[in-house]
Amino acid sequence: MSVGMSGSSSNFFTVRNARLPTTTTSPSLVDVTCDPSTGLIASITSSSSSPNTSPSPSDLDASGSIVIPPLCHPHLHLDKCFLLDRCAMVDGGFAEAMSLTSSAKALFTTEDLLQRGHRLVKESIAHGVLTLRAHVEVDTTVGLICLEAGVELKRFYTDVCDIQIAVFAQDPIFSRSPTERDQMLRLLGEAAGMEGVDCVGSAPYVDRGHEGENIEFIVELARRNGLMLDFHIDYDINPDTPSNIPSILTHLLDIPPEERPHTTLGHATKLSAYPASDLASLVHTIATHALPVHFVALPTSDTYILGQTLHAPEIVAAGFGVCLGVNNVQNPFTPMGCADPMSLLPFCVNLWQSATSSRAELLMEMLSTRAVRAIGRGPGSGDEVGMGLREYFTVGREASFVVLHGVESLVEGACAAPGGERSVVRKGNIVGRRRVEMWVRV
Repeated sequence: MSVGMSGSSSNFFTVRNARLPTTTTSPSLVDVTCDPSTGLIASITSSSSSPNTSPSPSDLDASGSIVIPPLCHPHLHLDKCFLLDRCAMVDGGFAEAMSLTSSAKALFTTEDLLQRGHRLVKESIAHGVLTLRAHVEVDTTVGLICLEAGVELKRFYTDVCDIQIAVFAQDPIFSRSPTERDQMLRLLGEAAGMEGVDCVGSAPYVDRGHEGENIEFIVELARRNGLMLDFHIDYDINPDTPSNIPSILTHLLDIPPEERPHTTLGHATKLSAYPASDLASLVHTIATHALPVHFVALPTSDTYILGQTLHAPEIVAAGFGVCLGVNNVQNPFTPMGCADPMSLLPFCVNLWQSATSSRAELLMEMLSTRAVRAIGRGPGSGDEVGMGLREYFTVGREASFVVLHGVESLVEGACAAPGGERSVVRKGNIVGRRRVEMWVRV
């Protein structure tokens, strides 16, 4: 196998003896050569050496390990990470999580937000995350302080990670006093116009009795400011209560196609309670009108709070664009977990009771190629089906990927306990490494 681009190789960087992502352990190894000057893959050739052959000092020996596309956090709360030491949980429910987090938010400072934010972003990059959508809250408690810290972090990491900033109204907008409502409307309007903001969203289910107003306001705010949309939506599993998804689709249909904001819907657990006919109708509406709508399942958070989550593989099979996200890292909404998207995989294998090679491939896509498309960073507009794992590694494509050291197949990557060594390449340069040291005295 030998595919390449012309040009000088003096400054090229090569990952040698790597396995491309396939559903089985590939018997053949390849050398992936990157051109840092262009940021592209310059060639993919059959490895001429065995996995144990020492590479040149400037190269990286994958030693038979698999390489995958970069990971993505499609839904991550940047400002609410690492709060467990400040929150004394009692019952672990949603109402308590809202209350404890609100109390913690009242004590946020810029220094605190930046310190925790740097930790979260650095850990994410070291695990292989090169694209990240960060939800930052704007409300009458924190004002714009979380947003300002988020924008600062976005600028700081601009050369190593594509960070999107999503203005998020976790608190009610309309179901509150007129004074507080006006303050929320003013704050959100100001936030949406700030430089560095990519997206705006809310959680309509907390605006009891005003869900429609909430959705209409946020959709118009996004359209007016040229932003993407991201709703926390349908966070329940009750088939007898109305879904807010049709309302969002109706508003999108009222907007000219060329102005429709790319839309991401997080949680959406109620979809799993939809009758098959209702799912088919929803898919038909999205597909017929080419609506730029994607879903993010958040399995660890949802099962902790609700005991159930969106059945992502079934929803994919129904025809939806779906990916997986971590959501929170160590706060009352999700006490367990870390910044590694791959930490979701063994849990999802167990939850959805499948460890087949095709399921492993789908799960890995939902952390990488499907995830970046869900937040508008996929091929083209990000709205089409785009490339899967097998099509990702091609000459001329951006040379960004992750080496999973010691992992030789997608099934192993999905089923094995996460936390192994990784090397993270962005545009032909290593930007992150995670090393693990283990020793035993006998």
